Amino acid sequence: MKIFNSSLSVLCAIALMFSIAPVQAKLYKWTDDNGKIHYSDKVPPQHSKHKRDELNEQGITVKKIEAAKTAEQLKKEEEQAKIREEQKRKDEKQAAYDQMLLASYLSEEGLINSRDANIAAIENIIQASNDTLKNQEQRLMDLRKSAANHERSGKSVPEGILKQIKNTRDQIQRTHDYIAIKQEEQETTRRKYEKDIQRYRELKGNDSNHDNENAATTEKSTATSN
Repeated sequence: MKIFNSSLSVLCAIALMFSIAPVQAKLYKWTDDNGKIHYSDKVPPQHSKHKRDELNEQGITVKKIEAAKTAEQLKKEEEQAKIREEQKRKDEKQAAYDQMLLASYLSEEGLINSRDANIAAIENIIQASNDTLKNQEQRLMDLRKSAANHERSGKSVPEGILKQIKNTRDQIQRTHDYIAIKQEEQETTRRKYEKDIQRYRELKGNDSNHDNENAATTEKSTATSN
């Protein structure tokens, strides 16, 4: 294998290479790390990482071969591919959700009504739980009075009453926890619907504004006629 640097004539190098190489031999041109230009029918292993041109018998570039990518470049490309794939997945998921949103509600008013109904349903559960909590707290108070009466009379508090006091305290704690969960669910529902309403407006453009104006006009006309 013969290698020529830039100090020799390019044309002479090409002519010489093809004169001693097989008819179908290829000639490559590349620049090493020191800026020297090389010509050869084979690329030495230590130079295989460089980008190079494949030349024909006239010395014209017929193919460009990119430099071998470093481990860092390959890792970066892999990370970017993962980012693109994740973004594609998010876009597809958003598109499916948008389609469902538009198919589920004919107007923004319907979306608002659904929000209010869901929040009200959770509120009813919270109110019922608060009523239960009051009953539990009253029961605990009665049990403690009963225990105090036993103590004032010089008697030991019956094991049954002590057990009921403990059980009632546990029930009160569970009810408090349940109410907190439902309050968080209510707030989460509110935030979700507000996000859906904003997205619905973006998808419908000015149509949602027209829907709201029409709804307001209808309500005004009904009130006037009554």
